[in-house]
Amino acid sequence: MRFSVSDTAEYGDYTRGPRVIDARVRQTMKEIPRRNTVPASSPRVDRREQERTQEFLAMREAARNQRLEVVGRGLREMMTFLKKKKEAGVPEDDAAGAASK
Repeated sequence: MRFSVSDTAEYGDYTRGPRVIDARVRQTMKEIPRRNTVPASSPRVDRREQERTQEFLAMREAARNQRLEVVGRGLREMMTFLKKKKEAGVPEDDAAGAASK
């Protein structure tokens, strides 16, 4: 993943990452799957899966429409160097990361 971020962000990952992802965060990440598990034989599985899918799609749409994302799309449209990479078949995320390095 580090190849798709700026050198500054990569440096921050190395130098500040351990402060962000500490033992408490690791423990929480281990607990999350256990709390979200429903037995496959449960009649609630299909209904709950549909609810989660709808919830996920709503969260994705809300994130996509945040001001930061809307402005970012507009700015990327103005960046001709990204358009050239897009025409060459480079995915937008890779083009943005490569442009900052």
